[in-house]
Amino acid sequence: MRSVCTLAIIFSISALSWAGPNSPNGANRDPRTGGKADFWDWFSDQPPEIPAEDNALIQPPKLNELKKWQEFSFPERNKSSKYYLALDSVTPGADEVVRYVVAVVPGSGASKSVIYEGMHCNSGQYRAYAWGKPDQTWTVGKTVNWKQITRGFNQWQYALTDRFCFFLESYNPDLIKRRFDFPVPERTLETLD
Repeated sequence: MRSVCTLAIIFSISALSWAGPNSPNGANRDPRTGGKADFWDWFSDQPPEIPAEDNALIQPPKLNELKKWQEFSFPERNKSSKYYLALDSVTPGADEVVRYVVAVVPGSGASKSVIYEGMHCNSGQYRAYAWGKPDQTWTVGKTVNWKQITRGFNQWQYALTDRFCFFLESYNPDLIKRRFDFPVPERTLETLD
């Protein structure tokens, strides 16, 4: 019996190392594990590498042209606020970063928060590029660092990993676009309540 258990442990460790951090482009990385692809990544103190971004892709979309706002929810949200994803803003880039616009509408009647963000699934990180202003223009961040996607209060990035990232699959721009290609009633940012 002991030899069977030993063989099972050896097989498990071998399987983990075979699908480990040497897999192409870190394709196995899951943002829900903090970008850790497998067992061996947990022992690395090096953050997962993010490819250089294409600056042409970082330009925020025109807010007044976004018309496909879809409400979404997640367990850790502020229950009095509503969260919307602009489906027509979802842009999976060749640099493996999915860019999108989120609007947070507080139930208290305060101003909406509109954020243009990017998510890098293979490293489990996100960053905000710009923040919407009431006149439908953007304030672009000068130095915005990548942050780890975590589960916590008002962390919509964690909730969006279900839509943008695919566990144990490589980055697939076509699949991401197809996930958001469905009809929703046209709404402008001003009509979100």
